[in-house]
Amino acid sequence: KSFGLGLAPLNDAVLKLAYYDATGQLVTQAQLQDRVTKLYIHEPLTQLYAVVFGLDILGNPYGLAQDIKEGTKDLFYEPYQGIVQGPREFAEGVVIGMNSFLRHSVGGIVGAASKISRSLGKGLAKLTFDEEYQKSRARRMAQKPAHIGEG
Repeated sequence: KSFGLGLAPLNDAVLKLAYYDATGQLVTQAQLQDRVTKLYIHEPLTQLYAVVFGLDILGNPYGLAQDIKEGTKDLFYEPYQGIVQGPREFAEGVVIGMNSFLRHSVGGIVGAASKISRSLGKGLAKLTFDEEYQKSRARRMAQKPAHIGEG
């Protein structure tokens, strides 16, 4: 799901590489090697946006877009499902759709802001060049809050 790039963790970035199919084609080993090399160099470059927009230092805009997309889908899909069944179910669908839309939108925005501040805090801690402080901060960040007042 995620891995780190120095100071900037990467989340939710999906790279999909197509497979090379040369069924029924007669090619030399050099031609095959050239085609496969071009494919697997070109494919990741065309999907570089997923890596860049998955960076936490940018607030993971890819993840934010996915959250808003999911909420918007529910905003229309849930009432549609309800209207097929009846007026009461339509009203329930509107409530469920609005709830999902607000939850995904607000959650996505707050999550993006949190990732930006976490990345900036981590970067600033690294700039102190104080290893003891960095270790202490890492321990504090690893502790889960006991109650809402600590979180």
